[in-house]
Parts: sequence; C-alpha cells; structure tokens
Amino acid sequence: MSEESVSVSLGTRLEGSRVILRAPKTTDLAELRALLIRNADHLRPWSPSPPPGTNPVGFAEMGRSIARHRRDWKAGMAYVFVTLLRVPREPIVGRVALTSVTRGPFQSAQVGYWIDAGHVGRGLMSEAVNLALRFAFERLRLHRLQAAALRASLPTEGNPTGRSPNHRWSRLP
Repeated sequence: MSEESVSVSLGTRLEGSRVILRAPKTTDLAELRALLIRNADHLRPWSPSPPPGTNPVGFAEMGRSIARHRRDWKAGMAYVFVTLLRVPREPIVGRVALTSVTRGPFQSAQVGYWIDAGHVGRGLMSEAVNLALRFAFERLRLHRLQAAALRASLPTEGNPTGRSPNHRWSRLP
C-alpha cells in the first residue's frame, strides 16, 4: 500500500454540522478575492510574503491559484478546500489545505488553514480542520499530518497563547 494512489473527485463535499468543505471553483473567484481583501490585516501574520511584483488577490493570480489547486487535487498532490458556512447560499468563510502530499513509506501531508476574522472563536475552523483530518486519514489513508504553522502562530512573550488552535485538534478513533 505504500505507493498506492487514491483518486478523489473534485466534487467531493465534506459536511459537518456547521461547515462544509469542497474544492474551490472558478466561480468562487470574486467571493474569495473579496474575502481575502477584507481579511488582509487579519491574515498577514500567517501569510508568507508574495514574490515581488505578484498580487495574490489580483484576478489573474487568483484564477491561476484556483486552477493550480484543482490540478494538484486531480494529481493527488494537494487537497485545498474552501470552508463554507452551512446556511442558505453557503458563503465562503475560510480555507483548509492538505498540501505536500507524500506517498511511499511516509504517507504524509502538511495542514494549513485560515478563517474570516468575523468568524473567529466560534469553533468553525476546529470543525473544518477535523473534517479535513478525517478525510486525510480515512479517505487518503495518510499516516501523518503536520501543521504548517508560521512562527507567528507560536506562543511568545507578547502572545502567550499563540495564535493557532492546533492544540484543539481532536484525536480521531
């Protein structure tokens, strides 16, 4: 099983009691762009700096990003999900990503995520991450996941609790 490939449809939806995860679509571009612009200050501590001359929220770059996410999904290299609220119209409120999927003996991936500032502290991202963890272990049959955390997420003197809810990840049976 160490070299086994797993095929997962781009139409996959992971449904929790309050959130739904699915692959991003090109029709999400405007909503995602508005969400990222609105949350620029909120997400800055966790976001790597873009290469010079790159506008990560520009229409062209966002379109390329969504296309890359879908291509990587089909190749089994990464699974990027938008996080939707489970309410009418299902607005996008964040993202959970399983990236750097490694097969062979290691069977691992990196986990990264973010949520809209207006939805912080409600347990929505904990629910979303737990859906992604279950998907990674049960559907993708990975053995190991590592949090893709930037230094700003770690506890410091000025931020004694850190900024990452990684400590709340559930243990799966």
